[in-house]
Amino acid sequence: MSTATAEVIDHEIAQGECLSSIAKQYGFDWQFIWNHALNADLRKLRKTPNVLKPGDVLHIPAKEIKHEDRAADALHNFQITGVPTKLILRLMRGGKPLANENYTLRISSGAAITDKTDSTGKIEKVIPANETYASLLLSNGLEEYPLKLAHLDPVETTTGLQARLRNLGFYGGSVDDCDSPLLIVALKAFQKKNGLNETGAPDDPTREKLKSVHGS
Repeated sequence: MSTATAEVIDHEIAQGECLSSIAKQYGFDWQFIWNHALNADLRKLRKTPNVLKPGDVLHIPAKEIKHEDRAADALHNFQITGVPTKLILRLMRGGKPLANENYTLRISSGAAITDKTDSTGKIEKVIPANETYASLLLSNGLEEYPLKLAHLDPVETTTGLQARLRNLGFYGGSVDDCDSPLLIVALKAFQKKNGLNETGAPDDPTREKLKSVHGS
């Protein structure tokens, strides 16, 4: 959802959107939008540009027309620069990296990428900025994992905690924004694994460690 006032657009973040996809929608480089003075308050609130919360408001600055003097009746080349959008995953099994594993990554546009993970179990691939769903196939297609791209909420939220803990194998419940006993158990297990005080509470050290271990 977006509204325009005095040429500036106030874009309210919806689930499945990220800064990269929004920048593509409006024809901007995401770094230009993120670093603009209009978004100073959002930068203070959300430290990671592509992990925003539904309901956050991103201010899209007005486009400026740039004039270039060029000779008539001649061909002139103009190059558009931008930062590619990357999907970065790290695969683990039994607490150990799934190294040199064959995989196929299928994105919703229909493209399929076949490759191997690196020695740390990492996958890093350039994808279209507006992709929201993909699937990862392992073991010659016998294992398939659906991926919701740009659906990860900030670690300060309950849904952000649940999603990260589930991705890391500590939490088996739903990402439903509820402080359930299952979430407390998961937090305690994570805290014990990482040498933190086993309170079951999402205190600042726990959130920071969770963000670090998860990678975002």
